[in-house]
Amino acid sequence: FTLLELMVVLVVLAITAVAAVPAFLSGVRATPEHKAATALAEALIQARNAARESGASATFVLSPSDGRYWITTRDSATSGVVPLAGSVTLIAGGQDRTACRFQPWGPATPFVITVRSTTTERVHVDGWSGEIGISDALRS
Repeated sequence: FTLLELMVVLVVLAITAVAAVPAFLSGVRATPEHKAATALAEALIQARNAARESGASATFVLSPSDGRYWITTRDSATSGVVPLAGSVTLIAGGQDRTACRFQPWGPATPFVITVRSTTTERVHVDGWSGEIGISDALRS
């Protein structure tokens, strides 16, 4: 092998290592709070997609005390549970139940749920666009 070939191999290995680092660091971010926030965001996305696909509004109802949720559309209903591992709690402004209604053309009822344990994250729905996001409480 020439020195040039060895250098090319080392550069390729370095680029591969740089690309792999974010995948390893995402495991560090997987706290119980983040897992619950991600599961909640996925359920909200399911409700938003149901509204878009059916052409009728879809409503997402959440019971923060136990993490149960219901998604209702014109002709169907589904339910599920947000995994609340350890001391993770959902906070919805002191309400027993909270809801978000998605319209098929985009807008939604503004919605914010705080996921709290050792750290705090917020799952939110933008009222104008219906976009769903997760943010740290310090950044929001």
